[in-house]
Amino acid sequence: MLFEGEIDEKIKEEKSRKKTSYKKNILKIKIETDRYEYEIDLSYKKKYLFFFPLIFVIFIFVFDWLKLRINNSSFDAVYSTFYESSPDGLARKVSELKKEIKKLKDMNEALVSLVFGGDQVYPEIISADFEGDYILQNISIVSESLKMIYDELQKEKESFEHLPTLWPVKGRITSGFGYRVNPVDGEYQFHSGIDISAPEGTPVLSSASGKVVEVAANHLNGLYVRIRHINGIYTTYAHLRKVFVSKGDYVKKGEIIGLVGSTGRATGKHLHFEISFRGRPIDPTMLLVQD
Repeated sequence: MLFEGEIDEKIKEEKSRKKTSYKKNILKIKIETDRYEYEIDLSYKKKYLFFFPLIFVIFIFVFDWLKLRINNSSFDAVYSTFYESSPDGLARKVSELKKEIKKLKDMNEALVSLVFGGDQVYPEIISADFEGDYILQNISIVSESLKMIYDELQKEKESFEHLPTLWPVKGRITSGFGYRVNPVDGEYQFHSGIDISAPEGTPVLSSASGKVVEVAANHLNGLYVRIRHINGIYTTYAHLRKVFVSKGDYVKKGEIIGLVGSTGRATGKHLHFEISFRGRPIDPTMLLVQD
């Protein structure tokens, strides 16, 4: 028979024993088979022996998974390359190239017709042996043709630079080309250029690129400049107040060659501008298209 205090002690001992037993067995695994019985001790002192192998196994698993992903990516790249190199892939590429060549040929025909006129196009060359030769030959032909067009356009651009199309000054035409009554002496006579009204000191621009062949002054034109261009074309700028070029200089289109004045026989500040072709004066307004 136990007293109340002894009963409490007994209960405490039981609880303590059970708790200690639980702590001792909490990390123990027991495996039983028909022939053997195994007990794996995962107690505090030995559990690290289990965790390290577990971490190693997890690392191996993650490494294999990453390697598999990388191999799959490499396989996709190889497959894509193989597909592009396969007969179907190559056929698709050839078809796309032919479409692009057709566009280039159409563009080339339009450009050749525009530059040279007529229906002149490059000759058709077809290789019966290999499709690749057909493509390369057509690309080469189109390239040569486009280069020819480019060279021709460059020549046209240079020619245009030497053609007097730029207005030398901006202003109102006070006297046009042709027969008129001379405002100075009232006589009816031929006017070989146009008079453009502009304030004194306004910069005068070269109407085209060319070589300065004359810088002089006389009682009729006052101070003037004469420039030779291509194909027998000359321009003359008269009644200038000041000149910035000399004989023998090469001037570019748009370059300032002098200033507007009223020298010579002039009734006001203006520029007398004329164009001659092979010794014959022509109406400047037929060529002046650039401001």
